[in-house]
Amino acid sequence: MGEARSRLWKYGITLLILLLIAYQVIEWRDKLASSENALTVYCATGVRAPVEELAEYFEEKHQQEVIMVYGNSGELAYQINSRSGGDIFIPGDPTFIENITYIERKLLGYQYPVLVLGSDKNRKELLFEDLPFHDLDYVLVDLEMAALGEATRKVLRSSFLGQDAQKQVRGNVSTASQVPMYVSLGAASAGITWYSNYLPYHDELIAVEFPSELRLRTPVKATLLSSSKNKKQAEEFLRLLVSSRGKEAFERYGFVLE
Repeated sequence: MGEARSRLWKYGITLLILLLIAYQVIEWRDKLASSENALTVYCATGVRAPVEELAEYFEEKHQQEVIMVYGNSGELAYQINSRSGGDIFIPGDPTFIENITYIERKLLGYQYPVLVLGSDKNRKELLFEDLPFHDLDYVLVDLEMAALGEATRKVLRSSFLGQDAQKQVRGNVSTASQVPMYVSLGAASAGITWYSNYLPYHDELIAVEFPSELRLRTPVKATLLSSSKNKKQAEEFLRLLVSSRGKEAFERYGFVLE
């Protein structure tokens, strides 16, 4: 009797799981169908703030759904190539566009790296050349997949931070926006991120600018993909990104326009 009940219980659980899977498949299919005319934008997480604000404005003005897909630039490039879909790609570094076919690109602005430190009364006026006298450990981005990877490599190759950081790396994170978050939580005492990603934490963290020779300005470009099925809407969105409204948004979030 006990075995029969156990068997019935297993059958019931299996049936419930199958019903849930069927429901999810139907829900996914309906969502996909309703999103066929939506604009799909692959956007590097480090560029999220201004693009998200402009996407919301675009949706309201044009009554056009915009699906935002966030991640680091390498992951997004892989998704685009493997799925052969999407309308616009905005990586944090244009080198991630090299193996992707596109129609046109628009320059949105530039990013530059800074070193962020946990707030400390002894660090308020800290300069880059003072860093060797402080015991620091670091959180860095994934040097291969994140757009900030190349700028980080240049800083590590060309300054005393190279040996120091390699010995004291607490961990690597997927995106530049995660670096100040981890430092603010005390997971590491320092990290390299984009200035634009530091700004939301300016009350909690200290930013130390690198010498001019290490301050690699990286262009941010929006790309209209050849795979776009909504080219007219995608072109309209690109125009918004480079409009006066778009420029004001990027500048407000810490991007350099010239």
